[in-house]
This record gives sequence, structure tokens and C-alpha cells, in this order.
Amino acid sequence: LSNIGTITLTQSGGATFAGTVNAGTVTITDTTGTVAFQDNTTLTTGLNTAAQDYAMAFTGSSNSIAGDTTFANTGNLTLGDGGDSITFVGGLDTTAVTNPVSIGGTVATTNTQMDLASVALTANSSLSSGSGAANLASMDDGDNDYTLALGSGSQTGSMTLTGNLNVGTLTTFGSAYGVLLTGATNTVETATCSYLGRRRTTTTCGACLLHQRWPLLLTGAAFASTCPASTTTIGQAWVLVATLKDAPPFGGGLAAHVDSL
Repeated sequence: LSNIGTITLTQSGGATFAGTVNAGTVTITDTTGTVAFQDNTTLTTGLNTAAQDYAMAFTGSSNSIAGDTTFANTGNLTLGDGGDSITFVGGLDTTAVTNPVSIGGTVATTNTQMDLASVALTANSSLSSGSGAANLASMDDGDNDYTLALGSGSQTGSMTLTGNLNVGTLTTFGSAYGVLLTGATNTVETATCSYLGRRRTTTTCGACLLHQRWPLLLTGAAFASTCPASTTTIGQAWVLVATLKDAPPFGGGLAAHVDSL
């Protein structure tokens, strides 16, 4: 389907778009079942959903959705199934989705806010929001040792993970943005971080999570609570000992250097 102004699904039992979709707007209402976009999808105006119990899936390799997208549907939501990319140009909100959102690939916004409910990683994945803030709930790869990349080389918006984190590898980038992990239990097998402009790998469940010019907030106790006794820290980690509002780049906060967590 190409060069279509508006696609409206109403009073349906679900729909599958097996080929590419290039349209202005997709509106979904009074629907059950699953609405699946299996090939590349481009919406130049936006996506409208309704607060009903239907599922949605975007599994094309390259997708772009204009407008500020809110998934109001309470059924399952799948964003990529391995190596896919989907950009929500005007922002993304999945907090109404009841079950964990399945993410397998790159999910991004274009300098706009990203609000994600709990996420189940199904493949190596990347989340970025440019200059927009990213508010993330829990992230869990089901002990499959997937890689989660938070941010990008051009990220400046803060990224806050309020729920538990469980991934194989966590990657951050040498750009001016904050990453906050405040969940009760956080497990990372390997973290690749930008350390004062250099790359350093830490093999530990207490990840270093450093930016180019200042340390990030680590919840040291939460990391330590999940570390096995045999865990060895290679390199160095930092723990922020001032409050966030006093911390670089927000102010002149203090940071304590430690060799292990």
C-alpha cells in the first residue's frame, strides 16, 4: 500500500499488512485481535490508537511513524523482532500497554520524549531519544544475554530507568547525557562504557556507566545485591555521592571514585 492518505480499521477482528505501507495516517478503533505491520511502514502524519484490548506489531526492517505516538491499546505490543528499526518522530508513549512491550531492534524518537512501560527484550536492542528525555520502566532479556544500548553518540536527553534491569551487555556512549538506574535489582553481565573519552569494558554486574566528561548515577547497593561472590571488576567504576540536582552537568556535585562495587 503506498501513497494512501488515511487507513482506518474499525470493528475488525484484527488485520495483517504483509507488504509495505506508506500512508499519511493509520487510525484503529473498535478492534480486537492483532494489527500487524510485517513489512516496512511509513506514516507521514501519525498513528491513532484506541483504549481497547487489541495487540499491535511492527516487524518490518525499517519503519517511521510521524507525530506524537501513544499506544492506547492494552493488548500486546511488539516493536521489532530482531534487527529492525522504528523511529517515532514526534515521541512515543507505551505506558497504557498492560503486558511488557516486546522490543527486538532499534527504537528511537527524534529529539522528543520517550515513555516506555516494562520491556521484554527479544534481541539485541537500542533505545535513543536525541535531546528528548527517556523514561523507562523495567528492562529484561529473559537471561538471554542480549545487548541493550542506551542513547547514541548524539544523545543529550537524560535516560531514566525506574524498574529493574536484567541484560547481558549494557552500552552507553560518550555524549553529554545522563543515565539513571534506580531499580531495586539491576543485573548486567558486561558493560561497555565511555570513560573520559576512551572506551573501557567492565566485566561485572556493577556496570561503570560513564560519560565523556562526568560520572553517572549508579545505584551501587542494588548492583551489589545481585553480584555473585566471584564477580571481578576490571577497570574502575564511579558512584555519585551528591544528589542528582547537584551533579554534573546540573551543578558542581561531588563524585567518589571506587575500584569495585
